[in-house]
Amino acid sequence: MKNDKSREEKQTQAALYALGALSQHEARAFENQVREGDEESQTELAAFEKVVEALGYSAPPVLPPAYLTDVLNTRLQRERQQPVAAIAPFSEKRAVAPAMSSPPRQTTTSTKVIEFKRKSPILTFLPWALAASLAVCSLYTFSAWRAAREETTALQSQVATVKTEADKFRTQATQETERVYELAQINQVLRAPDHRIVELAGQEIAPTASASVYWNVSTKQWVVAANLPPAPEGKTYQLWFVTPDAKISAGLLKTDGRGHGFSVVPVPPDVTNVAAAAITLEPAGGSPQPTSPIYTMGKVS
Repeated sequence: MKNDKSREEKQTQAALYALGALSQHEARAFENQVREGDEESQTELAAFEKVVEALGYSAPPVLPPAYLTDVLNTRLQRERQQPVAAIAPFSEKRAVAPAMSSPPRQTTTSTKVIEFKRKSPILTFLPWALAASLAVCSLYTFSAWRAAREETTALQSQVATVKTEADKFRTQATQETERVYELAQINQVLRAPDHRIVELAGQEIAPTASASVYWNVSTKQWVVAANLPPAPEGKTYQLWFVTPDAKISAGLLKTDGRGHGFSVVPVPPDVTNVAAAAITLEPAGGSPQPTSPIYTMGKVS
């Protein structure tokens, strides 16, 4: 929230600076901030300077009110009359003045010319009115731009939420599809006239682990479903045929993020007299022989 507030303050300062609406102290502080390399202030200032420049060219011409025209004409007529009245005494003085070796200075005339060129109050008022109009337009444009940006941010947030929900739904759909396939394979074994079920219990290293082997004897196939601790990175679970003489690898058992694993394993013809089934945690790729304690194990009845 602090960063957002700071960003909004910089945007406001840049907008007011571009319009010339900051006090001298505030403007100097903002200029120092820009000179010190504040990229956000530099970017916002460049953007608002372009906006102010565009507003200057895009503002339509506006005729002054009729009463201002009358005031201006009256003022101009009065200004035209003043030099004549002021020069008359000067002419009389020149008529009676003694001759001088050099021409008289034009001090009085110069003074009158300068006085004639004084700005009318109307001409002084118009630039301020134009500046005020530009300030109002700029602030309105800034407010509209900020509202549009906030609306865009809200829309992006909604899109991100929808995407997250879609990903979640896609994951759930994939899990359900895999579960349906798993149940179909188990039911196929259970419908076979010659089948066995081997229940694997958790051992000391993983007492809550469990697994079931559905053995279709006629097709020489194991359907394995296991619930194990999630495998650490670089590790994988491995299934073993346990005979009185050896432990023979039955293949790797891939698990999901919850530790649930499912696999269909063919029983080789040369593997006979299987006494039990076991699962261990091995390095990625598996091992020729178990290298870790047994996680689950069950005897063939």
